[in-house]
Amino acid sequence: ADPAQFDVPEALSIRAGREEIGKALLRYDEKNLYVAWLVLDTTPWVNRGNTSVLAFKTGDSVNLFVAEDKKWGDKEVAGTRVLLAALQGKPVAMVYKPQGPGNKPYTFKSPVRPSAFKYASEEPAIKFEAVPGKNQYVVTATIPWSILGVTPKAGLKLKGDVGILFGTEAGDWTGQRVQWVDKETNVVNDEPTEAEFFPAKWGTFEVK
Repeated sequence: ADPAQFDVPEALSIRAGREEIGKALLRYDEKNLYVAWLVLDTTPWVNRGNTSVLAFKTGDSVNLFVAEDKKWGDKEVAGTRVLLAALQGKPVAMVYKPQGPGNKPYTFKSPVRPSAFKYASEEPAIKFEAVPGKNQYVVTATIPWSILGVTPKAGLKLKGDVGILFGTEAGDWTGQRVQWVDKETNVVNDEPTEAEFFPAKWGTFEVK
């Protein structure tokens, strides 16, 4: 969990406007994708939620987004999101798949509209560690490729993004959503909008 590990050219810079608020590093082997986040945060790693499926609403978390590399439509909610947080100190790894596979449905709701996901569930096979420091924290995760529905091979391209959610000063609500590529993340007061994700707005990960 050494912040110096992020001082490499391949680290992804996560910015809110011009300000760098975090970095991410991705590595892999044939079984797992390894992701590390460095997050600059004056109230590091606080999430006061008690409902895992809604962890994106209640404070700090780190996020990974992956989908097949193809021509996705702008309105197409697809792919897989992995969210890592500590809900009142309890580590939680959530997996969200709007179209499946898998059948653990959940409908996110607001006064405006619902958004039905085919799969939203905790995933104990994802292992991660978070190390809070002064005004920052580092999260390192081991994510089995099977959870992402991906078989890695050299040259494979994936649509992907990495993100950070920041809790409010009180640490009981999400006040800011920031991603590496997708910058249309200003909404923090509508559950379906915060749950949804669109591969057309992401960047590209290449397996080398």
